[in-house]
Amino acid sequence: MKVSLGKPFVNLLLGSILVGCMVACQGDEKVKRALDFAGDNRQELQQVIDHYQKVDNQDPLKLKAALFLIGHMPKHYSMRSESIDEFQTRVHQATTPIPMATINTWWEELSVGHVQRQEYDLHALKASYLIRNIDQAFEVWNAAPWKKEVDFDTFCRYILPYRFQNEMLVDGWRDSLYREYHPLIAGVQELPKAFALIQNKVWSEVNSSSSLFTNIINVLDLKHQARATCIQRCVLLGSVLRSLGIPVAIDNNWGRWSNYSISGHSWVSVVTLEGVLTVFEKDTIARLNNPVDSSTFPLTVATEPDYALHTDFKKRCAKVGRYTYEHNSISEGLDLGWSIALPLSDPFTRDVSQDYGLMAIAEIEVDCSARHAYLCTYATGRDWFPVAINEVKGGKCRFENIADSAAYQVMVYNKGQIIPIGHPFLMLNNKQVTLAPDLTTTRTVTLTRKYPLAPNFINACAPMRGGRFEASNRADFKQADVLHTIEKIPVFQNNINLADKTDSTSGSTNKTEATGRINPTTPKTYRYVRYISSPEGKVPMAEVTCWSGETLLTGTPFCEKCKAPERCFDGDTYTLISWQTNGYIFGIDFGSPKELTRVLYYPKNDGNFVVPGHEYELFYYDRKWVSMGRKKPTNFEATYDRVPANTLLLLKDHTTGREERVFTYEDGRQVWW
Repeated sequence: MKVSLGKPFVNLLLGSILVGCMVACQGDEKVKRALDFAGDNRQELQQVIDHYQKVDNQDPLKLKAALFLIGHMPKHYSMRSESIDEFQTRVHQATTPIPMATINTWWEELSVGHVQRQEYDLHALKASYLIRNIDQAFEVWNAAPWKKEVDFDTFCRYILPYRFQNEMLVDGWRDSLYREYHPLIAGVQELPKAFALIQNKVWSEVNSSSSLFTNIINVLDLKHQARATCIQRCVLLGSVLRSLGIPVAIDNNWGRWSNYSISGHSWVSVVTLEGVLTVFEKDTIARLNNPVDSSTFPLTVATEPDYALHTDFKKRCAKVGRYTYEHNSISEGLDLGWSIALPLSDPFTRDVSQDYGLMAIAEIEVDCSARHAYLCTYATGRDWFPVAINEVKGGKCRFENIADSAAYQVMVYNKGQIIPIGHPFLMLNNKQVTLAPDLTTTRTVTLTRKYPLAPNFINACAPMRGGRFEASNRADFKQADVLHTIEKIPVFQNNINLADKTDSTSGSTNKTEATGRINPTTPKTYRYVRYISSPEGKVPMAEVTCWSGETLLTGTPFCEKCKAPERCFDGDTYTLISWQTNGYIFGIDFGSPKELTRVLYYPKNDGNFVVPGHEYELFYYDRKWVSMGRKKPTNFEATYDRVPANTLLLLKDHTTGREERVFTYEDGRQVWW
């Protein structure tokens, strides 16, 4: 008798053979190790496997997915403590979005004596949790309009996993988030559009902010916060997207920008068969080949042709990494003797620089016996920091898929010491430009900053145009002279010189004449001086000084529609008034009429300009940082003579501040790296 098996049975048989081959070919070593490490929780994991082998065995891919989850489960954990649990309980009970001030206050209170522990998934997760996670992941994947764009491998890596980081877990997160957010994309057929809609929605609900609480609570409670850190928001957004069948990962700048900031940045990407999609700025659709998230400071205003500083600064990633659920073998055989390089061996991180268009290649000769070499960028406020490691072969080490327009130094770890190899180099147009100090060719450098100026400060200062300074002998200013009207975007120090009727602004080695209107033709006596911001001028002023010749005039500050006007007269160019509305007014009462010869004003700034009285030290790099000496400038510039040409420089402020970056000096200007 001939028996017909039928197509469904054949497919099931082939699927079972496929799963069996997978288990056999791998020897299922990863799963076996996971079961061994699970200890008393082994039976829960085995129950998951048994469920898809014996109960829900119509779709062989579900068993394969279960084996993937269990096989890569070792070393995944949640951070737990009584303090974290209590913090999460308070967030859970909140009925309105919690501001960051409250979050910080809570954690300051709860973190006293805080000791946290790792709760490993292998020891804690129950079969019911994993089975529900797998079933719901398959359900949304199969129902997604973009199912054909997401193969099973992509599904396992970027939809199936139940966690992103070391966040606390919660049952029911997939169906809860699905119910809340699916109506937003109901009927949307395009994956890029669905991703953008969800990201813009989640970002509008939970804003970005620094926080004293750096752990990650479960995503359902995390939604109660009005603000969260970068990585906390990414975990929330990623979880929402996975609940909707959208394959996503959290990518990052490998812990830090190569030319900016003291911290790193993370963002959410969609992983497709075509490549990586992201939403940039206010896009309404995700796209391929976008700039890296938050890497630009869009200049939204037109600057004057003679504006004193560069306006096109962008943040750069030397490398791009991806947080993964699966184990990666990147650390096998690496000689990670340098302790700060340990993140390079994280088994849940992989290099995806190529996906973001980082294609430059550097090759360095290594003249020592080290087995491996580190590629480093300068870490703000610290020193050289490793971003890549590779094996030394034939006396050379090669680093691929690194960023262009960045400064690098190669180091080796040898016999307990960190040793620089060669000189630093710039990667420019995919070519290495070595910065070997030329001690025979020196020059004088005039420095105005220790850190690049971000264009967002320029945007902020633009609305100051139209603001004006007035002087009067009447407190009501019914009779007043207009000393100066701001008609150009101010930089840092701005000089209203009443003696010769000229104004100038300072912020670089270039001095530019302003076009302010000055009514008095000779110095006059006034009791009151005030600043009236433009109607749109919500940017706070940092400092104002009034002078009679070489004498600094003092008096009693006053204000309208703002608070703390004394901060504008405290001698600190970084402290700010507190404004309440646009169109604020503040000023100073000298007590009696005084001859006024000039007024200096300083808008809000980042505190990184050179200021008089601070102690600065300039260094150049020649396999170590070599000091050019310390000095306290008497004006807003630090000038150094006999500085070697073709060298990487660093200006440190020993008085205050940590934001200090390397730069070269080209055509009389600082160029930041």
